[in-house]
Formats: sequence, C-alpha cells, structure tokens
Amino acid sequence: MALGAIFTVLASIPWRDVIETAPKIAEGGSKLWNMVSRRKNINEESEYKDSNIKKKMTEIEIVKLDIDSLKENIDDLNLQMQVSADLIKDLTQNNLVLIEKIENNRSANFRINLILGFLFLTSIALNIVIIFIR
Repeated sequence: MALGAIFTVLASIPWRDVIETAPKIAEGGSKLWNMVSRRKNINEESEYKDSNIKKKMTEIEIVKLDIDSLKENIDDLNLQMQVSADLIKDLTQNNLVLIEKIENNRSANFRINLILGFLFLTSIALNIVIIFIR
C-alpha cells in the first residue's frame, strides 16, 4: 500500500469518536484484566490452603470442598464472560461507527471526484473553444 493511501485512510478515521469511546473500552479491558489476575491469585492461594486442609479431611469432605471450589470458579468464569461480552459489544459498536464514517467519507470522496472530473472536462472544453475562437 502506498504511503499516500495509508495517510488517506488515517485521515478518514473519525478520531474524535475513537477518543470518546476509548475510556469505555479501556475500562472494560481493565475490568477483564483485573478479574483474570485476581482469579489467578485466588487459585494459587486456594491450592496452598487446600493441600494443608485436605490432609485432615475425609474423602467426602474433600469432594465437597472441590465442588465448592469448582462452583466459585464457574461463577468467576461467568463474570469474566459477561465482562468480555460487554467489551466485545463496545468494540463492535466502535467498529460500526468507524465503518459508517469511512463509508460516508468514501461516498463524499466519490462525489467530489465526479465534480472535479466534470470541472476538468469543462475547463478543457472551454480552452478548446477559446483556442478556436482566436
């Protein structure tokens, strides 16, 4: 892709809209990151606690503890999935706005090129008429 085409594409991006939606997207990404890192820390702590506790428990108690741990993990994963879905929704809306703006710019660009082409052909025709009149 030519350098001029890249600059044209970058110039057609509605940066104001991108900047307006960036905090919302960053907040969603931050929530997701915090949840993932918190879950990792919880898992590390629970593994250490579980190893000490399991030595003193019966098999049924161990299974119940594992089930409770799995339920907590499922709840965390459901919450992560919801935050991820919200983030994806925000990104999708942002992309739709960008695509709409780009399409509007393309159609405006096409109309401008048609007008410029018409003016160019008109100026050539006028020059030819002026040359023949002289």
